[in-house]
Amino acid sequence: MKIAALALMLFASIGHAQDAKYLTQGKDFANSIAPTSAGQIVNPQGVNANAWSGTSIGSAPPKDLGAFSAPNTSSSAMDQAKSLGLMGLGNSAMDRCANYTPSGDPVKDQECAAVNFMSQRCLQPAGTQTQIVNANGGMQTNTPACEGSYGQGANKFDFFNQVKSSDTIFNLSNTATKDAGKTAGQSCVETDVITKPAQFETNTCFKSTTTNTAACSQFLRVGSYQEPGCTPGQFLTRVIADPCPRCVDKIVYDYTCTETGYRMHVFSMLKSNGALYSDFGSRDIYGRVGFNTGRTLGPNQHNGYFCYSTYYSQSCNSSTCTITSEFYNECQGTSFSGANSFLVPMVTKYNTYWDNQCRSLEQSAGISLGTP
Repeated sequence: MKIAALALMLFASIGHAQDAKYLTQGKDFANSIAPTSAGQIVNPQGVNANAWSGTSIGSAPPKDLGAFSAPNTSSSAMDQAKSLGLMGLGNSAMDRCANYTPSGDPVKDQECAAVNFMSQRCLQPAGTQTQIVNANGGMQTNTPACEGSYGQGANKFDFFNQVKSSDTIFNLSNTATKDAGKTAGQSCVETDVITKPAQFETNTCFKSTTTNTAACSQFLRVGSYQEPGCTPGQFLTRVIADPCPRCVDKIVYDYTCTETGYRMHVFSMLKSNGALYSDFGSRDIYGRVGFNTGRTLGPNQHNGYFCYSTYYSQSCNSSTCTITSEFYNECQGTSFSGANSFLVPMVTKYNTYWDNQCRSLEQSAGISLGTP
């Protein structure tokens, strides 16, 4: 019994040493082909030149993306961005795509697909997007803006699955796989030996390699979740007050999102055609969708010609917020208000974490591979 136990212990020790040996050899090999400068896929000094047609990252875009394989290099888009600003470009794109119908032009179709998805106009995710959202309990908020919009035609497009393994961006890796056998550097030549009197002898040689492979993986996991929120420049709601039915105009309060809260714009418009009548100014104020806000000062003027202050407050439940707007004339001691409700907008956020499935091998070999 003692002899059997000793043999078992020796076998376990040998197996443990072999695992550490192979892991060390694998790390040494990986370090020998690691890139040494920007733009390299592998270190050209660490691989066989016959197996690699090139070791630098390709610069050509994928060829199977239609119009997207020939990107726009003109300066018109930059000039437009300089004149309108990011907010102007965003608002222009939202107006242009609000009721867009697919036309078959891949550039215009994909532009409005992206704009309407970010505007939560009922676009439905597809393919790998659906797998990620469903696996992490995600949900998509549908609003009245879906009706008859581009969102109903989203499933007609499949650009996100168009890049194939035959694309030129994979040439280097395909060539390395195809010519992998050239890296062995081994050869075996059969030689005929002639003796006197003539006798023929054929020599046969064998090549064999014994390997013991241990493999593991590390994954970058991506999770998604939704919470109340909006993006800078996103329009929230409009509050209208009409304190004077016989007057030609009425008071309007527009609310949009900013990086730190809301922007409150107060003006009056003609009842006859909706044209701007008087602009009372804008002001960035504190606010957050889904949370209550007390009475807060908005645009105001007291200069001998104008004498007014505006205020806003917000109350919310789990799905709806109501904004109340007030116009107060301190000089005359008069005030009037209006209110409007809107659905709480949602934003999708993502978190990532590393799933290390190499822990057991690391422990058995007494090493740590670390986080990629």
